[in-house]
Amino acid sequence: TAHQWTPSHVQLRPSYVGGIHTATMKFYNSRDDVEYYQVQVTDGKFNPIKFAISGGDNDVFHVRHRQYKTIDVYIPSYEATRVVYICTRSMILKKFETTAVISSKICSKVTNE
Repeated sequence: TAHQWTPSHVQLRPSYVGGIHTATMKFYNSRDDVEYYQVQVTDGKFNPIKFAISGGDNDVFHVRHRQYKTIDVYIPSYEATRVVYICTRSMILKKFETTAVISSKICSKVTNE
């Protein structure tokens, strides 16, 4: 089974910090073979858009098997109208590269209404 990334449709809102929009996402790790995940923010053609996440110096976060995590995603306001997807992708560790392990990617669609 893959991980869970909710809500499936999310609306960006202005942050308390000027010039930043944010979305709060909830993550559940149902995979026992993966503990690291990468956040990706893209436009409709999956071109990357600059962003930051809470609790990290980069776009990768750690969640143990059967654990939940809340992730705040921060996007520059001037980019907010371009955002179409906020995704997570499982990060396969090198020790699994020789075995058949499936990487999963789940996206939430951003509604700009």
